Amino acid sequence: MNVLNERFRFDKYIVDPSANLLLINGKQKKLEPQVIHLLTYLAFHKGQVINREPVSYTHLRAHETEADL
Repeated sequence: MNVLNERFRFDKYIVDPSANLLLINGKQKKLEPQVIHLLTYLAFHKGQVINREPVSYTHLRAHETEADL
């Protein structure tokens, strides 16, 4: 099982990457896959300095298809 697809909590938010959902005080907010990907990446790298290149290319482009390019 991929830990990056499991629900996790930070502050008052619950993030469900596998469903592209952000839960705020029990209310669901559907987010774009790229936004969930970035949010998950940042949450799992808390306290680290993140270089722009891995975030913008590797993680945000992970869901693009050849038709999108």
